[in-house]
Amino acid sequence: MSFDYIPRDTLVHRLDPRVKLLIVLTLMLYFISVDDSFTLTLLTIAYIILIAVSKVPFRRVLSIAKAIIPAVLIYIPLNMLFIAANPHQLQLFGHELILIGHIPLLGIPVYFQGVIYTFNCSLRMFIILLLFRWLTMVTPINRLVVSLTKMKAPPSLSVATSIAFSYLPVVLREAKTMQEAYALRAFKTEYRNPFKKIKILSKMMFPMFMNSFKRGYDIAIALEARAFNYDPKHRTSIVEIKYTKVDWVFTIILLILMVIAILIGRWGLNYANIELTMKILEALKQYIHQFT
Repeated sequence: MSFDYIPRDTLVHRLDPRVKLLIVLTLMLYFISVDDSFTLTLLTIAYIILIAVSKVPFRRVLSIAKAIIPAVLIYIPLNMLFIAANPHQLQLFGHELILIGHIPLLGIPVYFQGVIYTFNCSLRMFIILLLFRWLTMVTPINRLVVSLTKMKAPPSLSVATSIAFSYLPVVLREAKTMQEAYALRAFKTEYRNPFKKIKILSKMMFPMFMNSFKRGYDIAIALEARAFNYDPKHRTSIVEIKYTKVDWVFTIILLILMVIAILIGRWGLNYANIELTMKILEALKQYIHQFT
């Protein structure tokens, strides 16, 4: 899995990094504020179109999914147990609850609205993480750091962002090296049993954390040796970015879309909620009954 920038001659690549950050924030705002499954599906399709327009390999974007899917699989049952099975929580959606059944052995009720709610939350978490994956593939890290500085972000935040993105490939390579070292010693690292996998990961994480702390200490000394804290507000950069007319057009469009997201989402009229999903499903059910 690589977090490297993929150069392409596309409109998306030519946009200012601040505009691309605004694209990510706009899509995040929609995914967070909307609770309707159909609207979330349309937003996912819009994200797929964005990837296609960017001409970055879709497989490379999904390469991080291998790390995300276990977290999603853990999140789904926890959501079903503590939130989606709570009638008082689901009553907030304003529709009569539809009982599907009960979880075996536990006897916890499973509602149709709860299944929809869990699907929405899982899709939301999955796509938001993939948004940042897309951002790193269409924006060089140095330009992203300069854009944060231009947005009056603290210099320490810009440097921390740069180090974080640059350090991720190092951590991944180190993890792969450790797995190969275990394999050479006939030590099995791949298990289907999640508890055994967690046990193996815990053994690998300790030396990785120790190496990370050591590298962090070395980076801190290097920054101090280069007078990082001296007049950070007036620090210059070899990379210069400038807004163009196209960037301004995209910025205006994105700001309008953000206002629309607030209006139709949970902080405004709350139109795109699970109630809308239920109405659409009922309309589809009646439409199908006409032909049966």
